Amino acid sequence: MLLLSVPYALKAGDAATIGGLPPSAFVLAAPQNGAASASAPESATGQGAPPPSGNVTGTGKVNYMPLWDSASDIVSSVLFQSGTGSKAKIGIGTTKPASTLDVKGGGTIRGLFSLPAASTATASAGFNSQPMDLAASVFNSGTSTAVLQTFQWQAEPVGNDTSNATGSLNLLFAQGTGKLAETGLNIASNGQITFAPGQTFPGTGNGTVTSVGSGPGLTGGPITTSGTLSIATGGVGNAMLANPALTVSAGTDLTGGGLVALGGSTTLNLDTTQVPQLNTANSFTGNQSITGNLAATGSISGGAGTFTGLVTEAGALLPASGTATTGQGYNSQPLDSVTSAYNSGTASAQNQDFQWLAEPVGNDTSSPSGKLDLLFGANGATPTETGFSVASNGQITFASGQTFPGNGTVTSVGSGPGLTGGPITTSGTLSIATGGVSNAMLANPSLTVTAGTDLTGGGLVALGGSTTLNLETSKVPLLNTANTFNGNQTVNGSLTAYGLSTGYVSLTGNLSASGELYATGLVSGSSFYIGNNLFAAGSFANGTVALGFAGDAYGSYNTSTGFGAAARAATIPPAAPMRSTTARGQPKHGQRLLCAPWLRVRLGQLQHRQRLASALLQLPGIQQHRQRLRGALLQQRQRQHRQRHVRPLHQQ
Repeated sequence: MLLLSVPYALKAGDAATIGGLPPSAFVLAAPQNGAASASAPESATGQGAPPPSGNVTGTGKVNYMPLWDSASDIVSSVLFQSGTGSKAKIGIGTTKPASTLDVKGGGTIRGLFSLPAASTATASAGFNSQPMDLAASVFNSGTSTAVLQTFQWQAEPVGNDTSNATGSLNLLFAQGTGKLAETGLNIASNGQITFAPGQTFPGTGNGTVTSVGSGPGLTGGPITTSGTLSIATGGVGNAMLANPALTVSAGTDLTGGGLVALGGSTTLNLDTTQVPQLNTANSFTGNQSITGNLAATGSISGGAGTFTGLVTEAGALLPASGTATTGQGYNSQPLDSVTSAYNSGTASAQNQDFQWLAEPVGNDTSSPSGKLDLLFGANGATPTETGFSVASNGQITFASGQTFPGNGTVTSVGSGPGLTGGPITTSGTLSIATGGVSNAMLANPSLTVTAGTDLTGGGLVALGGSTTLNLETSKVPLLNTANTFNGNQTVNGSLTAYGLSTGYVSLTGNLSASGELYATGLVSGSSFYIGNNLFAAGSFANGTVALGFAGDAYGSYNTSTGFGAAARAATIPPAAPMRSTTARGQPKHGQRLLCAPWLRVRLGQLQHRQRLASALLQLPGIQQHRQRLRGALLQQRQRQHRQRHVRPLHQQ
């Protein structure tokens, strides 16, 4: 905010004066008795002013304050006043001032720019600072209107009426004509930030330091988790300093000084011929700059101002406090926001002062820059650095102890061999690529196939490879080829053979042969069929036998032969199996002709031997025993008259 010094009053009450003088002061009176013209009346301030040297000319506009453009001419200035009394408003560059002072244009403040508390705190209430608004205008296509976007900084009391009352610097926001509301972002008096809900961060680093000790001049170590290192009281001696002394030069308007070791002293004195003194009249030549507050009983114009209401302006400049040299850079003029908080411990209101200050960085280097620092002072104390600062590239240096809602260090995740979907820089999904996992990536890239019982082959097989298992043909029978079985074989179903030569065969089902059936051992069963016709049947338990194409074969110890035989005629006891015999009538070992369990009598026991013989001759494979069978039958006829029952054959 730029405030210029002009030769007229800024007060609305002086608007009817010219240079603080009433118009009558510029009326020339005729000289009396040849004497000089009468002196001009005193101004409203009580100070006399010399009359103009000639006639005053000029024109003006209503509500504009006058401006001397020459020693005797008045024109309208850029200062415009609307309203009077408590409703008076001053406009600079505008005829429609919106507030007490409305400046259309830039402003330069060459001193403290202060926004004090709205009032003095009490035990019941603290008071915010006067606000500072920054407004942007955005066009809304939905409403086809321009909408203000207003950000407001204000200092607010914290812990009012407590022993540790303090303050915070808060950011508010409103859109259009909406009411300003807290955003959630605020800065505490120690420089630590409370972030708005949903705030994200670019990431935080991971430290590698595990222990920090405190060497000479320091105290507080070692620190293994968290802690604070401090310079010990009196711990830093001059020997530790690269520059243990300084030269105090008597600058402009000073005397004395010289080289002074730290801890030593020197004296500088004001050159009273050059420097003004208090409690005495001083005459200043040229423009004067006051960096503190200035109180006056009359009107004042200067480079600093304190406002108790809202200040509206198109821009503001807080320039450097000096021009940098190779030996020194200069801070900006400060910007203070002060809140008032009541301290219950001291039973008094205390100011909480937040101060923004631009400070030089890298002075006298090839890449000088600057940073914006936040300072804080409580209860009238000089503001000191909080540790929070913003670099020229917008990056923040956070105050000591600052915490964050979350952290993360990963900025990009790529997809390596076997994966797809990367790189991921914000969010995404990594997947295993189709066919992406090779055997070399597997902890177990193969498996072992073991050949079990009666199998051969197998072994270690890599994934994607192959192996073969085979039957052990010396142990497992095959279809469509001849097989040799060792030991007894049991078939629990029907057995169909096109030729069978075997030892002992036990069947619990049917045995069907489409060719010749050879038996060198015992063949056991309950009945025999030729084609679909029952040829022989019997029951060992009942002693019943029917041989031939039998019909009814029921009864106990009955035998019959021939077609349609019914075993009902005779009753005989069970006997041993029938065997073929030699010429002497002795059984020939291993030559059983019929071995069914129901055939247990000699041929002589059968009443119809001829039919039996004819039937036996029709059996498959019986032809080779025909001669022996006929001889056996002949011998049986010869002995028939001698015996009525056939003696049992010898057991094998």
